[in-house]
Amino acid sequence: MKKYILFIGIAVIGSVLFSISCKHDPLPYIKKVCFSDDVLPLITNNCAMSGCHSGTGERGALNSYSSIVSQVNPGNSGSSRLYNAITGNGENAMPPNKPLTQDQKNIIKWWIDQGAENTTDCNAGNCDTANVTYSGIVQPLISSNCGGCHGPGASMGITLTVYNDLKQYLDANKQKFVDAINYTSAKVMPPSGKMSACKISQMQKWINAGYAGN
Repeated sequence: MKKYILFIGIAVIGSVLFSISCKHDPLPYIKKVCFSDDVLPLITNNCAMSGCHSGTGERGALNSYSSIVSQVNPGNSGSSRLYNAITGNGENAMPPNKPLTQDQKNIIKWWIDQGAENTTDCNAGNCDTANVTYSGIVQPLISSNCGGCHGPGASMGITLTVYNDLKQYLDANKQKFVDAINYTSAKVMPPSGKMSACKISQMQKWINAGYAGN
């Protein structure tokens, strides 16, 4: 009887230790990364510009799902050429003159690790315009969609990725900005492709509310 109880005790302890050893830490992100909403604008506005990866020069194109996914190993960012390029140093680093932020690198990493799927219009029918803040929605949106042309030190000469600069620009050009992101003016933004309806709605909501820096 004692041997039987001892056996049961060892089995219970073993099962507990096994369950602890097999426990996985939660992933460092909480949402599915959307290719069309999150990844494509980030890459096209920072990498697929004239002279780089627009497809018109010697370098390969990075302006579509097929061209971008050809540079990754779905499910494994560590062995993906694209991720190694944006996290590398020296002459092989990309973009060479203005590295991506850590948040932007994470978006690409998570998309690859989630399978690098061609997901589109992920916020359709589930677009949150009730809680639009600068830090939570607007700043990442501007950084991904406009940072390639309007980041600090960018060639366009107009910085929009810093709150005070964006506010100053909106104070003088609010309607011009709204027309540009809606593609209802001659000069559109971003030129690589119109933002999703959800992102435009969120941006307009924030602007109409007084574009606070919260």
